[in-house]
Amino acid sequence: MKVLFLSVAVPYSRISAAGGVAVYTYIKELAKHHTVDLVSAFAEGDEHKLEEMSQICRNVYSAKRSVMSLQKIIQILSWIGGFCRGPLKHRWTVLLANKLIRENNYDVVQVEFAEAGLHIKHAGNTKMVLDVHDVNLKPALRRFNREKKLLKKILLFVNVMLTKWFEQRTYSNFDLVLTRSGYDMNLVKRYYKGTRVAVLHHPLDGAKLKSVGEVEPLRNSILFTGAFQRDVNVESARFIYTEVFPLVKRSYHDARLVFAGGNPTDEMCGWAKRDKTLIVTGYVENLFEYYLKATVFVAPMFVGGGVITKVIEAMFCGCPVITNKIGNEGIGAQDGKHLLLAENQKEFAEKIILLFEDEKQRIKISENAKQFAQSRYEIDNVIKILEGYYEYQ
Repeated sequence: MKVLFLSVAVPYSRISAAGGVAVYTYIKELAKHHTVDLVSAFAEGDEHKLEEMSQICRNVYSAKRSVMSLQKIIQILSWIGGFCRGPLKHRWTVLLANKLIRENNYDVVQVEFAEAGLHIKHAGNTKMVLDVHDVNLKPALRRFNREKKLLKKILLFVNVMLTKWFEQRTYSNFDLVLTRSGYDMNLVKRYYKGTRVAVLHHPLDGAKLKSVGEVEPLRNSILFTGAFQRDVNVESARFIYTEVFPLVKRSYHDARLVFAGGNPTDEMCGWAKRDKTLIVTGYVENLFEYYLKATVFVAPMFVGGGVITKVIEAMFCGCPVITNKIGNEGIGAQDGKHLLLAENQKEFAEKIILLFEDEKQRIKISENAKQFAQSRYEIDNVIKILEGYYEYQ
């Protein structure tokens, strides 16, 4: 089978964003049994990433992100209010992809992320697949519903309408749209009638977990992970540190809090300088090591995207998870069996203390979570499902 992947960022082995990890995993695994080409947007400094991918793919094609002054101005304006729509900075990549699709007899074209999907063109009998990672309408609606100020609420309503228009137009270009969960699949069915949609779970690698080996547990420790250039992760970190952690330390003076992930903000680094019970790691090569060390993993999420990857990673590693309904959205884990649910700072603190104190409960949730996540998200199972979608007419 000949497959072309289109990605708006170069996937490679050390990419930190969960979506990029998934794209790299698909390509690496599919290339073992199929002919895989990659076309990607790239920026200065991405040359080593392209070189790495050329060792995996048959062909790697790339086009620089657009840097024309007029386009930069339009791009900046389009971000005001979160209204960035369409592949403006990926224009040359999309044009290159359309040329490749016309000139090559691909069996499947898989486009990663909706940003590049709006102007992709069909050619011949090629099956067109869009892997959306996140249905953007969900966080757009959630931000609109949370907002209290009238003017901002009006702007967010406009954003909801633009998002619906953009996603409807984009999805209509594809034979199949892949979402990360049944929840998102049903959302697409509800708002975008006529779209053929299915679920493709985020892939997790059991070999990567085994490669960590034995680790020394960090006693009475709380972990949160994320790419901290994203406001949603910073919001969660701030909630944990300022509202939840002080309540835990009243009962456990030796409690430790760990924020693991790239691009921590100056605010977060400032907390760590002043408070020796807080560890801010920066970029981590293998987050699985931190999930194995931690006593509990805490993930209060306030907006949500597709599936909260950090939650399934923690479960996959057997780290007991405390999250809220948004954090469990699309995962469907059972409260009290696979994880614990909490909805405010008091409940989060109480559940953390419960797991610190009750080793039997902690072990039970750890084992149930691991079984649940590994049966659903193990890489071999996910790739088999993806290949099945390619072959299904």
